[in-house]
Amino acid sequence: MDCHKETWWWNEEVAEAVTEKKKNCGNWKKEKSTEAWKEYRKSSQNTKRVISLAKGKKQKECANDLNEPNHQNEIS
Repeated sequence: MDCHKETWWWNEEVAEAVTEKKKNCGNWKKEKSTEAWKEYRKSSQNTKRVISLAKGKKQKECANDLNEPNHQNEIS
């Protein structure tokens, strides 16, 4: 069972980034090493980037959908 909430921008790439971040967080909590912390921070920053790109892509798709003639009645 998936533990994340359903969102309009969630995709497989976001899921992989979040899984990697969680794995690295667990490693850091177990090891308490500087190297593990660096890996966690790196994966955390990557996750934020992946989420931002996914949201931007979905927003553009939604905007393009609204510009299609068959969706013009939904705007007003």
